[in-house]
Amino acid sequence: MLPARLVVTVALVSALALTTTTAMYQSSTVIITGNTGAFENDPGGWMFNRDWTSATPFEFSLDAASIGAGSIYVLPIQNSFPNAGGRDKFIAEHFLLTPMDEVESISWDFQVGTNRNLPNDYKQFYFNAYANFPGQTGYGNCVYNVVPSAGSNSGFTTVTFDPQVVPSKITTRTGSPAACPARAANMPAGSTLRMFAINVGDTSFTDTGVDGYLDNVVVTTTNGTTVYDFEVVPTTIEQCKNNGWRAFGFRNQGQCIQFVNTGK
Repeated sequence: MLPARLVVTVALVSALALTTTTAMYQSSTVIITGNTGAFENDPGGWMFNRDWTSATPFEFSLDAASIGAGSIYVLPIQNSFPNAGGRDKFIAEHFLLTPMDEVESISWDFQVGTNRNLPNDYKQFYFNAYANFPGQTGYGNCVYNVVPSAGSNSGFTTVTFDPQVVPSKITTRTGSPAACPARAANMPAGSTLRMFAINVGDTSFTDTGVDGYLDNVVVTTTNGTTVYDFEVVPTTIEQCKNNGWRAFGFRNQGQCIQFVNTGK
């Protein structure tokens, strides 16, 4: 038997989901332990550091969490070979592919690491929503950017993208059929939120040494709420022994070993 939050194992991807449903509204928690998308625009998929030319190292870690036992830890950005030009960063992409008028909010939690510990490091943990006008299928006509106004290395901070609120910055990309409205909610009917990205680092030397944690991504649409919980799962029986099972959220050592042996 899995621990309470680990219920359904999805074959060929690292996602485990717990779902509860009411007559009109669905709420689910999905545990993410790695890429769940096989390709760009794979509906509902997550991809981490898809662009290897700018990727900075990261890991699923038990060192900190705002939900469950773990989170994603982005290691200190090095801006080293082959990215000596300062291009290193971390990008977590989720391909939502949902009508914009169905998106109510997207929030995420972050905690700044202690490697560099400068006052404004929280600004390196930012969000992009890529939206297309009706009939457009490209990378995104409009990019709505949200930069945190505060952050901490002693606990997690929640930041929210609300389509009804003017974001930190708006970019109308080349080739867009129209200028982007000040609020994403004002995009015309038929517009789509193709994907969103949670980033650490700004692809310049100003982010060198920044590290930190990401967790608890909450996507709310008119159809319900999905919570994405970044977690670590055991891969060897040895990790379950000597009370190691506790760190992964299992009820006992036997549950942990069963998961390693069966994935269930």
